[in-house]
Amino acid sequence: MSQLVTNILDADQLNGTLMKRYDSDGKIWIYALAHGDLTANTAYKVIMNEYGRVTAALADDTTAHWYYVGVPAAAVTSGTYEWLQIGGYNSALVVSNFTCTQGYGIKIYDGVVTSSGADFSGIAGEFGVCTADAAAASTVGIMLTGELIEGTS
Repeated sequence: MSQLVTNILDADQLNGTLMKRYDSDGKIWIYALAHGDLTANTAYKVIMNEYGRVTAALADDTTAHWYYVGVPAAAVTSGTYEWLQIGGYNSALVVSNFTCTQGYGIKIYDGVVTSSGADFSGIAGEFGVCTADAAAASTVGIMLTGELIEGTS
């Protein structure tokens, strides 16, 4: 099998795995190529293209697409592959002046992480659940769903 894959794909395409990684603490990870330098605990869109999974800035979404929201645990250098968290508890998702209500959904809207304003229900763009109340926060605790979401902008 590996000989067949080597003959079909060039070397750059062999770096990424499409398998998810499941940790014993309930976190789910996917392996993706960084489109640019990634900031730790910041949400990024993870799309599929000819290189496998590749990150993209949330603001780049100009039409509705299906994608994962991935969060790197540490800073990642542009052009390298790294594991990004897509599921399970994240204690410090970086947000901008964010008010979070426990149990409310967290979604992507117009390229920004925002509250859905209601209990989590899996609406388009919703990728997680607030785990505690926070007012005007710069980081929030979130339970990531680990599922593909549909963008709304």
